[in-house]
Amino acid sequence: MAPRSSIEKNPALQAAVEKLIAEGEHTIDDIHDAVAEYGVSRSAVGRYANRYRPMVETIIRDRAVRQAMHKHLPEGVDTGLVDIAIHRAQSEVLRAMDAMGEEDEAASPDRIAKLVRSLNGVIKAMRDKRAYADEIRASERNRAADAAAAAAKEAGVGDAQIDVIRRQILGLKEKAK
Repeated sequence: MAPRSSIEKNPALQAAVEKLIAEGEHTIDDIHDAVAEYGVSRSAVGRYANRYRPMVETIIRDRAVRQAMHKHLPEGVDTGLVDIAIHRAQSEVLRAMDAMGEEDEAASPDRIAKLVRSLNGVIKAMRDKRAYADEIRASERNRAADAAAAAAKEAGVGDAQIDVIRRQILGLKEKAK
């Protein structure tokens, strides 16, 4: 196991370095100059930044994806994290499949079984997310139908017409006469 970084040994130094890295505007030299009072070497800052930056970039990218998705989801529904998790899982399964195809020896049955279980897990997560989205849409349709029925009743519309309005909003077929 690699020795602990000199930056990780001092929580105040670590927080300062991580903050500067997360801002994304500073070079290694800028960060080293900013934390010079701690007596840490430039190479330690560089090594830490090389390990820490990919995590920050992933978080920034995931946050951007989540915000973009949030704009297109109904009010109060946030499945952005689920979408990101599913996307990542798909990527990992595909990467594992590619790696197995490049190996000289055949994959072990245990490894193949694990990959199949992972793939099934991704498929199940996609189905569950879709079912959840369908539930949300159905709930919104019911709310809209209730609001339309209440407004129609207030306007003096008869029960038969209100039933037709509700059925139209809910996507139901007309009652048999």
